[in-house]
Amino acid sequence: MIGVGGARATPIVDRTAPEYHAGAVNQHPGAAPRSAAQDVDAWCALISNTFVPLAASPVGSDRFNGRLEHVSVDEVKLSIVRAGGQHVQRTPRLIARSPEEHVLASIQLAGIGHVLQNGRTATLSPGAMAF
Repeated sequence: MIGVGGARATPIVDRTAPEYHAGAVNQHPGAAPRSAAQDVDAWCALISNTFVPLAASPVGSDRFNGRLEHVSVDEVKLSIVRAGGQHVQRTPRLIARSPEEHVLASIQLAGIGHVLQNGRTATLSPGAMAF
């Protein structure tokens, strides 16, 4: 990783830390074949176990794939998510299953993202951030 002025920067995610975990869906060509529905179910389980209960559905007709890297540092949790287009929802029913309070900051690194909350929409392009 190259930092400001070309200096080497330390990666945010320490892949050797005991609090680090990663998961992927449909990433390995040699893996046992699964249906597209199994890929989406596996992704929903991965993001729900990492964050809070969430529902996700893929956008488009391409086979869904995703990768998540996550590390906890005290009370702060950092994640890098690389995935195909998807709609992710935290419905009132899902909120009731996990009522603790969280703050989520999303930083869009590539592509376009939309965050909808309380009737408002924020469109995120690379470099944009939403809370």
